[in-house]
Amino acid sequence: VVEIKDDKMVATLFPNPANGRIHLQLSGITMQMYNLKIFNVLGQEILEINDSFRADEPYEIPLTFWNSGTYFLRISDENGKIMQVLTFQKK
Repeated sequence: VVEIKDDKMVATLFPNPANGRIHLQLSGITMQMYNLKIFNVLGQEILEINDSFRADEPYEIPLTFWNSGTYFLRISDENGKIMQVLTFQKK
């Protein structure tokens, strides 16, 4: 489990390391659009998601076809402000 906090948001990724899917849970947020970008260690964007997230409701991200390794998840709000950067492992 990776948990990162800022002034308002608490972002939790689980399980970590992950196999077929990883869950992102955001707490302390208002219902608004968030942008998620996942990058590999080379800085290549693997996935982008623009969606509304509800506090305390896990969001599932499928990893089935990804290679094993380290990935970075960047969370931005609807104004483009980077809220969190998290690291996770794919088995």
